[in-house]
Amino acid sequence: MEQPLSPRESGQYVAERSRDVFVDEEGVKKVAEMLYALRSSEAFSPSGWKMMNPLAPSSDKDDAINWVFVTDTMNFSFWPDREDQQCEVNYRGTTYRGYMSLCAAVTRAMDEGVPITDPAYFSQMSETDLVCVLRSDNETPMPMLRERHQALTEAGRVLMQHGGSFRSFISHAGNDAEKMVRYIVDHIPSYRDEAIFEGRKISLYKRAQILVADFWGIMEAKGEGNIPNLDYLTMFADYRVPQALVYLEALRYSDALMEALKNGELLSSGERREVEIRGCSIWCVEKIKNHLWRLIWERDGTRSSRFALLQVDSDSDTDSDTGKAKSSRDTGKPSRAGKPGGAKNNQNTDKKKDKKKRKKEQQQCETNELRNLAFKKLPQKSSAPPSTMTLQGLAKELLNSTARTAAPQESWQEWKQRDELLTSELYEADLEKALMLSKLEFEQQKKDAVSGESASPKAKGAGGKKEKKKSQQGKDKRITVSLKDFQQEGNMGESAEVKPPNTAEKKFFNQLEDDVNRIVQRDKRREQYSCSAGQEVNTSSEQEQDIRTEQLKFELEKKDQEIIKLKKTISQWEDRYKEVKARNAQLLKMLQQGEMKDKAEILQQVEELLNIKEELTKQVTLLHASLEQERSKTNRKGKKGSEGEL
Repeated sequence: MEQPLSPRESGQYVAERSRDVFVDEEGVKKVAEMLYALRSSEAFSPSGWKMMNPLAPSSDKDDAINWVFVTDTMNFSFWPDREDQQCEVNYRGTTYRGYMSLCAAVTRAMDEGVPITDPAYFSQMSETDLVCVLRSDNETPMPMLRERHQALTEAGRVLMQHGGSFRSFISHAGNDAEKMVRYIVDHIPSYRDEAIFEGRKISLYKRAQILVADFWGIMEAKGEGNIPNLDYLTMFADYRVPQALVYLEALRYSDALMEALKNGELLSSGERREVEIRGCSIWCVEKIKNHLWRLIWERDGTRSSRFALLQVDSDSDTDSDTGKAKSSRDTGKPSRAGKPGGAKNNQNTDKKKDKKKRKKEQQQCETNELRNLAFKKLPQKSSAPPSTMTLQGLAKELLNSTARTAAPQESWQEWKQRDELLTSELYEADLEKALMLSKLEFEQQKKDAVSGESASPKAKGAGGKKEKKKSQQGKDKRITVSLKDFQQEGNMGESAEVKPPNTAEKKFFNQLEDDVNRIVQRDKRREQYSCSAGQEVNTSSEQEQDIRTEQLKFELEKKDQEIIKLKKTISQWEDRYKEVKARNAQLLKMLQQGEMKDKAEILQQVEELLNIKEELTKQVTLLHASLEQERSKTNRKGKKGSEGEL
């Protein structure tokens, strides 16, 4: 016997051969973008299943799994031709329609004590009992009750043959989604959602896949519900999801099919157009899922080829060249002819010079940064690029750049504090530089004044003439110096250069730092004073916003309190309504009992009157008979008297 294609394979097979239903790639991307924004929603997690199924029993109860089985077994055909003729079930103050009306009816039956989740019960229940369980609270009954009864009793008998519960039944398939779906459709005929399309047997398995997914959800993906390959399941091909896909422009119908649907034409199960709608829906959702995974991988995931575009610079170009030469020697390949060795040497020397130059520039940059740090200046970035860059450094730089771009925008206050800190540091550096220049200029002027006072103009003039003569004589005559004197002069020069800075210079820089700190503190005090004096003017807009927000918060709190009061009032009125309802019920019973008493008395009186009537009738009859007798006697006497006279 030919095995049908899996639901995913069937969707692709149908979509490739469809005539009236088509998958739109642009619409697929649009829906994927929409779902990407909702990717972290709790509704897509196991805990979100309970949010979508609030009527389901708690998972710690034994009948919770059987509840899932009962509702999924009867999960088909809820929507009538007209939307205003839907079956409605009221449960705990809420009106449910569609599939949720079935869930509400089953949960209501459980509250009423009906063992609807026990396979021993629903495998043998009558159609009348199921009609009572699924009764509607409006004029529209639950559709297809006979078909639901047949599917439920058939599935119940299968469960009774496999341990008497859905837990024991599904345990034969293990925690494997594919095996679970296959086991369900192999043993329960009503779950075999299959068709023939273009000469090939395909499968859609809507309810079988829903049953596995609901089992995963009710178990919260724990224990037996931990199904690793849950991705085997596809979209549950029903008749509502295609409408949403067409609305979102991910699915497109032909004009002929759209016209037929608008005219209310019914598509029977297994018909080509019906199979195309369901199969193309599966393949459309598969494309949406794949595009969504691609978006998550590109935008959220870590790319394995992240550093593939990085060019690794070696420590030196000469190393790479020597490595190449070494490899060529090892392999035994001869060098190119016609290329003299002198050219190679010139290239190597040029590369070495470039390397030394880059190294010297880097050292100069580091020296400048150290000097700036010594004077508390902000280190400035060097224009010269570093001589070497390793793969690790490039990776760190790239990661830091991506982290900076991915980081959320900082708040206004943090930016303000950082800006103030940077401004104050720059201000201190500029102030220190200005003070140092002014003090140096002052010291230079002081030295010039002292030297001017010590030397008179005449002495200066005489001294100048003598120095000129000596210099001229020195130029004319060559002075000879011995080797010993030359070495002593050199040692004296070195010792003069190595002399440590005197205490006056230390005091000068210490005083400079003190002056800078004093000026900065004074400016800060002035700024604080000015800010405190003009605070109302500067922060008026912010205060207005704060006042407005506080007013809104206060109004919200008042509204919340009113809502709480109204809820309390509603609960009180509900309690009173229940009391009045109970009293009315008692009164109704009393009235009904009173009416019965009156009716009994009236019937008794009627019976007595009937008896009296019968007695009177008998008496009248007797009197009438006696009257007739008397009449006959008188008639006889009259006849005899007339005869005697004659």
